[in-house]
Amino acid sequence: MLQTKLSVPSMPKNIVNRKNVDEKLMLLPEYRIALITAPAGYGKTTAVTKYLMHQPNKFAWFSLDASDNDPIKFWRYLIMSVALSVKDYSFANILINEELLVSNFVPNFFIDMLKALPEDITLILDDYHFIDNALIEESFAYFIRSLPPNVNVIIVSRREPDSKMFLFEYKNTSIRLGMKELRFSYNEIREFFVKKGIELGESEIEYLLRHTEGWAAGVAISSFYIEQRDDVYSSLSGDNGCLDKFFRNEVFAMWPDDIKSFLVRTSFPGTLSGPLCFSITGDDKSKDILKMLVSHNSFVVPVDQENNLYAYHPLFKDFLSRELQKENDEFRSALYRKAGAWFLESDDILEAISSYVLAGDYERALKLIYEKYSRLELCEYGTYQKLIESLPPELCEKNVLVCADYSWLLTTENRLVDAEYWADKARACFDSCEKELDADERAFLEAKVAAAYINLAIIKMDVNTAAAHYQKISQLSLRTPLLTAEMNTGEVSLLKTVYGFSGGLNKIDALYLKNIETLRELIGDISSYFAVLLAECQYERNDLQAAYTTLSKFMGSITRLKFPGIVVPCFILLAKDKYAKGRIEEAFDMLEAGRRMLPSKSGSTWRRYLDLFTASLYIYKRDAENASRYLEAEKRSVFDALSGACEFEHIVFARYLMLSNNYDESLLLLSRLEEFARKDARTGSLLEILSLKAINYYSRGETSEAMTVLHEALDLGMADGYVRSFVNEGRPMAELLVKYRAWEKLKGDQKHSKYAKTLLDSTNSFIQTTAAYDPAETVSPDDDDALSGAPASSLLSARELEVLQLMAAECSNIEIANKLFITERTVKHHSSRIYEKLGVKKRLEAIMKAREMKLFD
Repeated sequence: MLQTKLSVPSMPKNIVNRKNVDEKLMLLPEYRIALITAPAGYGKTTAVTKYLMHQPNKFAWFSLDASDNDPIKFWRYLIMSVALSVKDYSFANILINEELLVSNFVPNFFIDMLKALPEDITLILDDYHFIDNALIEESFAYFIRSLPPNVNVIIVSRREPDSKMFLFEYKNTSIRLGMKELRFSYNEIREFFVKKGIELGESEIEYLLRHTEGWAAGVAISSFYIEQRDDVYSSLSGDNGCLDKFFRNEVFAMWPDDIKSFLVRTSFPGTLSGPLCFSITGDDKSKDILKMLVSHNSFVVPVDQENNLYAYHPLFKDFLSRELQKENDEFRSALYRKAGAWFLESDDILEAISSYVLAGDYERALKLIYEKYSRLELCEYGTYQKLIESLPPELCEKNVLVCADYSWLLTTENRLVDAEYWADKARACFDSCEKELDADERAFLEAKVAAAYINLAIIKMDVNTAAAHYQKISQLSLRTPLLTAEMNTGEVSLLKTVYGFSGGLNKIDALYLKNIETLRELIGDISSYFAVLLAECQYERNDLQAAYTTLSKFMGSITRLKFPGIVVPCFILLAKDKYAKGRIEEAFDMLEAGRRMLPSKSGSTWRRYLDLFTASLYIYKRDAENASRYLEAEKRSVFDALSGACEFEHIVFARYLMLSNNYDESLLLLSRLEEFARKDARTGSLLEILSLKAINYYSRGETSEAMTVLHEALDLGMADGYVRSFVNEGRPMAELLVKYRAWEKLKGDQKHSKYAKTLLDSTNSFIQTTAAYDPAETVSPDDDDALSGAPASSLLSARELEVLQLMAAECSNIEIANKLFITERTVKHHSSRIYEKLGVKKRLEAIMKAREMKLFD
């Protein structure tokens, strides 16, 4: 089936030379985008196929159908079409899920990989009219707007695509072929019949042109009639405008009964092959019949180059489908079951499920749905949901598993009212069948119902309800794990997921600390997600030993699962642990170990997270060159779209901008991130963003703003006991905290005094730990007292006094840096602190003030 979708259709024999259409398409390299829109039968696909025959460049073909109106499937097939064309299957490693599509992560990675291709390539999307999914339209519109210079795109559709893509930006800058351009001209109709061996007079051609209005399919339909009757004027008369009658009398009727039966019985699959048709009809000559139908131009066309796969013309297929509906239910169900069995044997599970649903064999369809989709390793939540919704509601309401899983699926769309309704249905269904179940099945289904309510409670951040259900489950004896799915759909830290209460550490403690072993019994290796989540919580509270111990206990489960959504957060946390202990080179080693642990199919996004944290470590080391390399800073902009999936990348970029002394752009980006984090109630993210924003203000000399922002960060952090989010900022945070304690004391509000002192002590300890690779950042032990209201003469640290003395000696910044073995950036940092503490704005004023205060004595 994949070959069908991604192969160029075969060219019809004796194709008409369409000079005007060909000339317009030849302009594609100049315009780069072509939009071909017209109703069925206007020769759109044929025109593109003919154009490609004469092009030297690579091309990737994607034939769409209704099943591709799913964001994950759409992008997976589009990317795979390129992989097959260029024979580079690393394209298939791009991770795809809805969150990454919303953030345009997927199009961006695809664009980057396309840019790296050594030659130009043309992408063709045939039958794009099947797409009306908003997420597909928005993400593909983004792709079109960001099209790499070596990529051309041809879109073939029966209708205009979404206006976001073309109506404004590309109305005058793309090649556009519509009904007007695709209509057969007088000469083209004449050539069409000549190549079929039929000579028509001028008036006959004009008659066909007038009555068909150049519609290629209409011309073709009339040709069949003329071949049989040799009567042009009757070919389109009377009811012949009704294709149903034409197909019945002039196409269908020409075949003997056995071929008619073959056509009707094979009318429902989207794509046909000899083996499939044999399975449905029992005719061992099925492949020969298909070839014969093609040779007789009977509205059957090959859809691959090898002529192994075929499809009926959509209009003819519709006619045949109506004929099939005239048969009794038992007859049709038998055909659908035969097709389902063949698809199942061919491992085309989705088509098998669809066939069994058509057959009314819902129990078998349901069994296949659970066997194929319940694991959800590829995050195909939308497909899973659509399959469940294809089943009769009365069947779903009588199945505990369906009700419970459907409730869970609805929570992924934040449809909490509907999710609760189906959780209640699951409970009612269980209550009605409980007595008929054996002990193991009763325990499993009861736990499944409780899990649905736990999931709802977590989404609502209702810890008490979730804990109560956990307690109930802990009393059950389960032989089968409740969960087997990838639980992380794209977050760099599990604290940022709904299961981490978006960074609510107290809620994590309350729910998971006492239940972690129970979870291991309930859900097996999947419990390691909650273990990593708990370890992240312990790390944030600076309990490094507890975090490491928790991870160690579940490392076996993590390595067995190898799900990227657990591997990446785990190894980033291990790298954080090494960094916190002053062993930064070992932190790099941990990230490399994480890369090796990722399965090849995990995609680029997860590896990107590891690269981003690598960039963070280099930023901590003040190594801008390597940080830029891993961050790919030249590709980033402070105005890039924000989403949960790209939030971490933007935060790292903000850090990089601050390292590069680009405080203005960093502040702009941090302000955007702050708004996004507040809107989505991402507590942990907001805390980190506020801390960076406070440091940014302080570095700019805007102390009042820095204190206000830090005050909110401390308020937020103290509520949940955050430590590492402050401590990891090192020297800048230590200075801020010292200044803050004095500021808070002057205000007469020491609400955070103890918390700030604890953070300051931990930060100073961390600075001492990391001094081996950043000796210039060691904090003076006197700084705390100095900034707590002491006289102005004692406000300067020993290092700041050294800098001021060299200023007085008329040394430039670079000379001061060389004498003190520090960077010029650090000199500027000390200078701004000196100016602030002395209440001046310029170097000369600082020197005069220092002499007045006898600081040089």
